[in-house]
Amino acid sequence: MVIALSIRQPWASMFFEPPLREIPIVNLRTGKKIQAIVGKKQIEIRIWGQGLVSQVKRLVGETILVHASGSWDDLEPGERDKYDRGGIIGTVVVRGYIIYNSPAHFNKDRDKHQNPDMDWVFFKDAMNEGKEVIGIILTDPKLLPFTRCKGALGFFHIPGWDTAVAP
Repeated sequence: MVIALSIRQPWASMFFEPPLREIPIVNLRTGKKIQAIVGKKQIEIRIWGQGLVSQVKRLVGETILVHASGSWDDLEPGERDKYDRGGIIGTVVVRGYIIYNSPAHFNKDRDKHQNPDMDWVFFKDAMNEGKEVIGIILTDPKLLPFTRCKGALGFFHIPGWDTAVAP
């Protein structure tokens, strides 16, 4: 089985939006610099506990499926039909993670995650709940033909997929 991450639209599609460009990154498995391809968005933001960091560490270097959630964020009714929802739209490679420790740190990477700026109230609430603001670095996006399937919260397995490139 292959691992997928469900992301709401329009955020899921932003990983595949041009201009695709090459950037240098450090391969966390080897410590060597490599070139990676990124789209408009290259960091997925999650507010989760330490369990997510452990999952991301295990997945570094792995190709995962991007599942476009059945729901959406910040889309006007007329824009909602532009995006596939409720299925697989492509693949990305997990390259690592960032734990954001302040609004300034988070806001500095806005061009990479595309989320609105956050303030201290948001961070304080997350920390009081024992959670962290985590950015999952995802690169090398490849669009796939849309394949409808059920999603789940967090990382999840999709039965019937033996590789991350074909059902």
